Amino acid sequence: MEKLKRKLKIPHTYVIIGIILVFATILTYIVPAGMYDRVLDEETGNEIIVADSYHQIEQMPIGPFRMVGALADGMVESADIIFFCFFAYGLVYMMIQSGAFYGGIGKLKRVMKGKEVLILPVFMAFFGICGSTFGMYEEVYGLLPAFMGISVAMGYDALTGGAAVVLGVATGFAAATLNPFTIGIAQGIAGLPIGSGVGFRIVCLILFEGMAIWYLMRYAHRVKKIPSFLT
Repeated sequence: MEKLKRKLKIPHTYVIIGIILVFATILTYIVPAGMYDRVLDEETGNEIIVADSYHQIEQMPIGPFRMVGALADGMVESADIIFFCFFAYGLVYMMIQSGAFYGGIGKLKRVMKGKEVLILPVFMAFFGICGSTFGMYEEVYGLLPAFMGISVAMGYDALTGGAAVVLGVATGFAAATLNPFTIGIAQGIAGLPIGSGVGFRIVCLILFEGMAIWYLMRYAHRVKKIPSFLT
């Protein structure tokens, strides 16, 4: 009789979150409790941590019922961050499902007709802005075959087209300006106004995305000039 082979399956997201929650609850019995002193910053109106003020406090382990109640408490306290992420993801979902995103890309391709040399830099900048503002990332992976084909047709290699998509959106996602999944969550945890410091991050986005475009186009020109240079 043949033995049935069990396939390794990743647990559902809720199962993973539940395991993390139980593990964190167990740690409340093990890890010593402590806290920092906080003072009110008169300029911003936010509480800030006082440096070198950490001190241990009485251990307060969490029981099973309190563990479940912490979910509701956390949802209430972080409601602004949670709904910010919900709306941002809803925007991305509607753009993809309605065809508006891919329709916009098709329109941009038609506008760029006759200016093919600018296709990759323009789309890299476009993907970077999408990743930086409303957190688009894996949604662009479906465009990889199209851009790999465009790249090969232009005399580059498939890697150039794939990198234009992945490198463009990844750089924008990393150099986030209003990305709710990075900036929004981090600023909410830090007690900062959502979107504060956006001017500095816009400068970072321009610099990082510009460097990524320059690097990829330099590589692309080398491929076109000497197609076999990698071998």
